Amino acid sequence: MGSNGSDWLPITEEPKKVDTGMSNRSEADIKEAISNLEQILDSGASSVTVDGETTTFDMKSVNARLSSLKAELATLQGKKTRRPIFNKIDLS
Repeated sequence: MGSNGSDWLPITEEPKKVDTGMSNRSEADIKEAISNLEQILDSGASSVTVDGETTTFDMKSVNARLSSLKAELATLQGKKTRRPIFNKIDLS
């Protein structure tokens, strides 16, 4: 219990900054991570066992992380991410 009789303890340090996903990694580090994720996807295996230790991959998470890394790499290279453009069709 705190000194004032409550269960709350006083804050003694500054809150930590939240990681926004964008890091100070180099272009080479990001390319390597992209390559590793692409290898996981290309293998088609959702789990791997090495020396009795099993690692399971969530393919949706792998795809999402791959997309975010590609966007981060494009930002580092000065490229803009664009949404797909649909053709304009006049149906009149």
